[in-house]
Amino acid sequence: EKKVANGEDGDDVDMTNGDNAEAEADSDCLGGEKESAEKSAEAEAEGENGGDDAAAAAKKDDGDDDAKKKVENEDPLSGVISPSVLAPSSVSALSSSYSTASPYPHGVVQSICPPAFLKSVLNELKSSTSVKFKESDLFRVYQSIDLANLVPGSEYAANMPHLMKLRGALYSQQFRSVVEKMAGLKEGTLIDRVDCAANCHARGCHLLCHDDVIGTRKVSYIVYLTDPDPEWKDEDGGRLELYGSKPEEEEEEEEEEESSADAAAKEGEEVERRAPRRVPDPFPASTLLPQFNTLAFFEVRPGVSFHSVQEVFASDRPRLSLQGWYHAVGGPENADDATLNRLKEREVRRGEDTEGAFVPFDADGDGDGDGDDAEEEAGDEGKEKGPEKESAAEREKSKAAAASETREDEGEKPEETEKSTAAEDSEKEDEEDGPPPPPLSQSDLSHLSRYINPLYLTSSSLSDVRQRFEEESSVRLRKFLNDEWSAKLSQATKKEDERDDLGRGKPSLNYDAGVGGGWSAVGPAHKQRFLEYKGGENDEKKKKKKKEEEKRASEAGEEAQAGPLLSVLRSSLLTHPSFSRYLRHLTSLAPPSGHRSVVRRFRPGLDYTVAHYGALTQTSVLDATLCFCAGRGEQPLYDKEVGDLMGED
Repeated sequence: EKKVANGEDGDDVDMTNGDNAEAEADSDCLGGEKESAEKSAEAEAEGENGGDDAAAAAKKDDGDDDAKKKVENEDPLSGVISPSVLAPSSVSALSSSYSTASPYPHGVVQSICPPAFLKSVLNELKSSTSVKFKESDLFRVYQSIDLANLVPGSEYAANMPHLMKLRGALYSQQFRSVVEKMAGLKEGTLIDRVDCAANCHARGCHLLCHDDVIGTRKVSYIVYLTDPDPEWKDEDGGRLELYGSKPEEEEEEEEEEESSADAAAKEGEEVERRAPRRVPDPFPASTLLPQFNTLAFFEVRPGVSFHSVQEVFASDRPRLSLQGWYHAVGGPENADDATLNRLKEREVRRGEDTEGAFVPFDADGDGDGDGDDAEEEAGDEGKEKGPEKESAAEREKSKAAAASETREDEGEKPEETEKSTAAEDSEKEDEEDGPPPPPLSQSDLSHLSRYINPLYLTSSSLSDVRQRFEEESSVRLRKFLNDEWSAKLSQATKKEDERDDLGRGKPSLNYDAGVGGGWSAVGPAHKQRFLEYKGGENDEKKKKKKKEEEKRASEAGEEAQAGPLLSVLRSSLLTHPSFSRYLRHLTSLAPPSGHRSVVRRFRPGLDYTVAHYGALTQTSVLDATLCFCAGRGEQPLYDKEVGDLMGED
């Protein structure tokens, strides 16, 4: 049990306090030698007694037949499923609560088994089962073999008689009939296919939002086996999370299809209208603590049965469960709506798009494309405020270049201009792998130095970074901001984490932590969840107020909040035309035609993104992330003798 919590990635982990899987294999070999020795001893004894006793053998065969008949006539639910659960009144009550449960029909059965029996199952799992670490974008878990592969009578199954009884009871005709009644399914819907495994979620393990739709799965169930002593609590995490959903916003094409359907209906034709696809909310609407001896179950429905497993925070014991599915003869309707299929879609649908549109760089650098100089630059009192303004000619040149690049991306031929400068010719040469761009102007350097570490503005550093980028197509620039801005952000982010009681190993129990003050939750949950700082940017009055907050934030020092400070960096640095020219020197790529940006907060234990095809772009893009993540110590330093960064964050 201790090794599960402390197991390393990729290792087989034993749920006992003994040796690992290799030692377990050794013990299996020893068991085989012991069995052979016992058989040899029996054979020798038979020889000494003068051979087989036919009468005794016949008697033994009769006994075996009686035992088989007894097993066939034995009730598989007896002693395994609590009688109170099987009572007609109980099944009826569970059926009623299931149908009215929110956010979608689901059932919870307390004391599903006699406690002593289920404790025996738990002990068998600890002593006789090894689990293997598995991890992907969606999950992190230690899992046993598929229990459908356990053959009755095998040595492995013989070591876990109670687990075999539980498996047999859950998939018996009698209990499948009970599940059908509780879930409101037609009798005979669930077939006898066994599909289950033991799951072990140690600290940090989780399962992100999905709907479970694969193949012929019909009902998902979980029997919680978490050790009842001590009782599992909220701060241990590992809750089952169920998500509400809303209809996907309809596209114009869908509206046209509806009009056609209406016309066809008027002409008397039968038209079957498909319900709009549903999108999960960012936060779960209902949760369930994984208490020992509890059964949770729900019908698997494409685009409806959204659920997840909260990250486990307990460090002293794992979250154990027996999890599986009941299958039907065929798959569900609208299987294309399944979350697995949605992650594979390249088409971006409204309500599920996770990336914004690109906008051209504009001269004032506020990233809104309106060209208004409404942003004051960061600086202490007494310092010159505001960027050094570009000349009118430079401003028109920047806008023309951005517009030209945008038209080229859209497949249009850019308009020819009568005035062509040497700088524009240089840009064209650079696009054709020509010489590097001319040095940054004094105006650009003056503006960039307000935010960027001076080390990254020297010609030698720019050359070194560009060479590394050309070789590896990526580069990481540590301590990118200057000391002033680094100190501001460090203090602001730590302050907000302390205020929201997040980080430093603390359990993340409040889904709304950090929401408000310009931060809002972003979904959909099957693709991503994080907080985005918007600051009312869609409303003109709020937009003006936001810029005032940013101005105050840039001057407030230790009183500044992280959201407005990060927004200043986005609008005054990362989306400024000086930075677009700076990127050319860092990467040797063609000048960017536009940008899209977002200020995000990932709260530990709560937020994530999932890789999916919809995030792929049709044209090449340069991804730049300025990250502020609290470390455990000092930043690594460059060691000249080794030629690399030394130390740890």
